[in-house]
Amino acid sequence: MGEKVNKRSLQRRIRNMAFTLNFYSLLIMVVVMMFALGATFKIFSSIISETAANQIGFQLRDEYSKALRQGKMKTEFTEVTPEYKEIFERVGFSYAISFFNNQSETDTSKNNNDHIKDIGKLPLVVDYNILKDDKLIYSSVPEFYLDPVKLTSKWENWLIKMLNKTTIKTVADNENKLLFTLQVRLNPMIILGGYIVLAAICFLVFLITLLISKIASYKLSTAIIKPLADLDKIMKDLANGNIEEAICAEIKFKKPISEVEELAQSTNIIMARMHNYVDILANQNTELEAQNFTLNETRKTLENINQVLDSKNLKLKNILNNAEQGFLTFKKDLLIQEEYSIQCEKIFNSIILHKKLSSILYQKDGSMINFMDELFVEIFNSDKRQRKLYLTLLPEEIEINDRILSLCYKVVKDLKNEDLIMVIITDITEKRLLEKKMDEERNTLKMVVRTIINRDEFRALVKEYEDFANKSFKNIPKEQYDQVLRQIHTFKGTFSQYEMVNVVNKLNQLEDKLYEDKFQFDIKDIDNKELISWVKEDLDIIKIYAGKDFMQDGELLYIKKERLIEIENKVKNTLSPSESKIILRIIKSLRSKSLKDLLRSYPDYVMKLSERLGKTVKPFKVTGDDIMIDANYYHDVLKSIAHIFRNCVDHGIETVDERLEAGKEQIGYITCNLKNLQNNFQIIIADDGRGINVELLEQKVLNKGLYSKEELNKMSCSEKINLIFEHGMTTKEKPTYISGRGVGMSAVKQSVEECGGKIEVDNKEDYGTVFTLTLPKIQNEEKVSVTAEDFIKVIAEIAIDIIFKQTRLNFELKQIEAKNTITLNDITAQLSINGTFNSILMISINNAMGKKLVEGFMIDDIKEEDKISYFEDVLGEISNTILGLTSGKFENTNGIFHIGIPSIISNSTGGCIKNTQSQILNCNLICSEYEFCIYIIFDEE
Repeated sequence: MGEKVNKRSLQRRIRNMAFTLNFYSLLIMVVVMMFALGATFKIFSSIISETAANQIGFQLRDEYSKALRQGKMKTEFTEVTPEYKEIFERVGFSYAISFFNNQSETDTSKNNNDHIKDIGKLPLVVDYNILKDDKLIYSSVPEFYLDPVKLTSKWENWLIKMLNKTTIKTVADNENKLLFTLQVRLNPMIILGGYIVLAAICFLVFLITLLISKIASYKLSTAIIKPLADLDKIMKDLANGNIEEAICAEIKFKKPISEVEELAQSTNIIMARMHNYVDILANQNTELEAQNFTLNETRKTLENINQVLDSKNLKLKNILNNAEQGFLTFKKDLLIQEEYSIQCEKIFNSIILHKKLSSILYQKDGSMINFMDELFVEIFNSDKRQRKLYLTLLPEEIEINDRILSLCYKVVKDLKNEDLIMVIITDITEKRLLEKKMDEERNTLKMVVRTIINRDEFRALVKEYEDFANKSFKNIPKEQYDQVLRQIHTFKGTFSQYEMVNVVNKLNQLEDKLYEDKFQFDIKDIDNKELISWVKEDLDIIKIYAGKDFMQDGELLYIKKERLIEIENKVKNTLSPSESKIILRIIKSLRSKSLKDLLRSYPDYVMKLSERLGKTVKPFKVTGDDIMIDANYYHDVLKSIAHIFRNCVDHGIETVDERLEAGKEQIGYITCNLKNLQNNFQIIIADDGRGINVELLEQKVLNKGLYSKEELNKMSCSEKINLIFEHGMTTKEKPTYISGRGVGMSAVKQSVEECGGKIEVDNKEDYGTVFTLTLPKIQNEEKVSVTAEDFIKVIAEIAIDIIFKQTRLNFELKQIEAKNTITLNDITAQLSINGTFNSILMISINNAMGKKLVEGFMIDDIKEEDKISYFEDVLGEISNTILGLTSGKFENTNGIFHIGIPSIISNSTGGCIKNTQSQILNCNLICSEYEFCIYIIFDEE
């Protein structure tokens, strides 16, 4: 195998350049030749067709005249008779390609009639058409349907059109009366065959010439490079050998080119001079070694000193730059020195070198600038006792650039034992905001606690204040002004006892206006609506904590669900069936809620979601019949309906531009209607969006391998649409944080069917979709109790099943343990659970498990570096699905579970949670490097 040539070598570049030059030159020549051949063929075909047209025209006129004289045909042409056909075939006989053309004239005359009969079967040098009154009456190529104006054929290609020319000739009799119109052109097969043969010859010449140029370029490069390669080999040998022998050697080689020979001579001269320099350097080297020894000893000492100093400086610099505080110093000139921390520039948002601290802190306050400068001068000029006094006069806290800064001043010494003032600057903005927020929360809690403890007295106070606020202050006589002022002051003092900061502050401001003349404010100027709004702000806060019914009249009574069931059983066992039926209906109604109320949050959810997605949806309300149901039994269905509304917005409703292009209104419509039936009720959700693309759905099903093409062909349209309920099925190309995982609609169908209902889809592509959920009216029965251990066990079982289906990881259910400390993995989903027991559910996974879940649940392939960005979306979706399926498992129990929205916690440092007052149940699912941990933290009480 030959030696490989370096891609950057001169030899390779010479070969490539010569080859490229020859290739493009030859290619241009071939292209020019092809065009020249085309022009030649065009001229050739023009001459042949013109000549043939003249000859055939003369023959046609003579044959026609001869036939008239012999009476074989009529003067007026009506149709193509055998006599006409014989004449038309005879006129082209001279252009037939046949061995007959080589026979003697005698043979030709003998067999002339036979030749004429066979002329239609022989190929012609030219093709010709004969037209009468622009109508084709004869063609030498009878199997083609020709244009009456131009001689063309259905198989004629572009090349033949470019190379061939059609000649049109009129044929007249002796009296110049038009007989026929003649169209003649050269046979296309001759044109095409000749052009292809010549083109092949050109291409063959091109290849042969290119091969010759390749060989020539190789020989040329070898002749140029060979001497240089010999010189390179000699120089490498010199570099790897003894220097003394190398510089004394002389470079020689055979048959060099003149330029290389000159290079070798110059190299020999350089080596000779180097030999002289080596002798001189040898003598000087001995002297330098002695001096170098002394310098090395001194250098080591200095390096040790510098290392100590550098280490100290680096540590100090790291401390200053990484501290959350700013450090700066200045001397008697009051200009800030270079040694200040980076945090100072971040705090002041500018470079502070050689600036005065006073001008930075008080940019527009000249008096404060002068005061601080004078105070600093006194500090430098005073003794220690006076310095302490002066330092206390400097500002310790200041607000600048919307930040609150704390300033600390210290007098220190520099290396020259000169006084410096060090200023330590701390950003305490967050601290002050936190303190303010804590004070507000503290006051709020005080207000709520005091009002709850003294609910009746507080309600009476508010009622009295509202009566006062509803007075007409414009008509109050002046002699009652003092009484009004006393009432305002009394209300302010009384409300302050309940820590009602808002109304107290507003009443205090009102008093200031009434008592101070500068406001020019009188009692008659008091606004009743403002008085009511002041107390309403505090009442709204109280209602958040105490409930919206806190301020209502009458006593409030709370009864546990278990107590209601106990009363129901007592009624069944004590009263007759007819009597108990009436009473049980009333008792059970206490556990029923309006379906409209249970769904009323979804219209707001739809509007917020449409805003996030940049779509426009008309506000709507839940309409239809008033239906009372047990919310606990239908909890999973009511929660899963969110997936339908979400898909209506995300999949169904188009953008404004898309709706306008489709001829729709800019605003999309989504409706929710309730229908009460005899034994069932229906929830009907509809949108006027793009509908479900059945073809795209079929393609997705095929890609996932759920059904074959044959199975899909056997399905009806409604059966195909119901494929959206298959687990993992979605028509969206890429998943988002809104939808696209293919688990939402599957969860809807499962929750509906578990309640004994059914879901139907009416789809009109480009016009919208209607989802109809038909659910039975179910009477509640007493159900078994549920424990936290049961709940977490079911969660683990469902999680194992879902993970195995999507990732093929086979986890084993471990024993459930109770601890008071847990360690979180890299990413954790946290959900609140209220109902039978109040708790916090946490699903924690490591990064390896996160990547596995992304691979299993995502539709498209995700790059390895992008997988971590999908951890939160996938874990949140999985947590929702697992919890939805879990709560459905307890439908036949008395367990009540209200599950919140998952929040994601990222934790890469291995944090832990510890609470000695709470019990933590945990179930750790581990398979090799993959960890999927489930925790329930709940109050023991």
